[in-house]
Amino acid sequence: MKNVLSISTLNILLFSTVTPYADIIDRGNGLIYDSNQDLTWTQNADINGKMPQQTAVEWAETLVYQGFDDWRLPSTTRYDDPTCTEDVRADTNYGSVIFYERRADCLGGEMELLTATADPYRNPLFENVQAIRYWTATPYRDGIDPCAERGTCTTPTDNGVRKDFYWQWSFERVHKTTLRGGNPRYAWPVRDGDVVPEDSSGVLTAALNIHSPSLNFQNGSETLNLWAKLEYLDSDPNELIWQLTDFGVNKTPFTGLMTGQVKDDLEIHIPSIVYQTTSFRVTLEYLHFDDRKGFHLWKLKDYGVNE
Repeated sequence: MKNVLSISTLNILLFSTVTPYADIIDRGNGLIYDSNQDLTWTQNADINGKMPQQTAVEWAETLVYQGFDDWRLPSTTRYDDPTCTEDVRADTNYGSVIFYERRADCLGGEMELLTATADPYRNPLFENVQAIRYWTATPYRDGIDPCAERGTCTTPTDNGVRKDFYWQWSFERVHKTTLRGGNPRYAWPVRDGDVVPEDSSGVLTAALNIHSPSLNFQNGSETLNLWAKLEYLDSDPNELIWQLTDFGVNKTPFTGLMTGQVKDDLEIHIPSIVYQTTSFRVTLEYLHFDDRKGFHLWKLKDYGVNE
């Protein structure tokens, strides 16, 4: 009976507290992990305003943000993306000044996939997502438009050369278009991978909030690999208590070496949670569901410093 009750409780947790954007995880400190693509985005989508494409590339590659220096601009497909539902070319009114190609509802790039899974323009987890388009790092096709081969370019003098054109993406309108790189657009930096160290199973913030990317729960013959976010409650002088604010199932199990465990009684064991430069082992005992606050609560049962 104990196992049945605990699994039922976990199922209630999954369906009652999981975010509608389960692939997107708030890691704290202004960083958002995209588990679907294994990317980390800055929570603020407008750190530095608008700039030309090459300036945006150089800015992202030299950016140091929240201790990380490996940022870049997102990429997209260079050639035709078969997932796109629309291909609209500019007419002669645009001439060769702002020639563009529009591709709608695409899934072939990092911005496109983020939009499909998280809708950042309308998602309150992200901040300052602009309606104006964002630069990608990807040049337009290979610099020569296919119209040159087909004889269908916008004007008789148009030779199809687009060597200074780049793709840009609209989170609001969900389409990408091409534009000369000298035009100012917004830049949203991204980095590969998670911000949680591979040799840890969580991060403890300065406010004592816990972010754990990998907790295994054995549900019969199936192992669920979960991520969880617990907020510290500074309300009881005699006990350290946390409330579960968000969690979900990892679509791709986290590959960290120190994966934590959720036991049948919902006790949480985290073998390596990092606070600044120190690694701790932490065990949290499940208490109950607080009807007044609407959260499940855990208290500190045991902890120690890893050698």
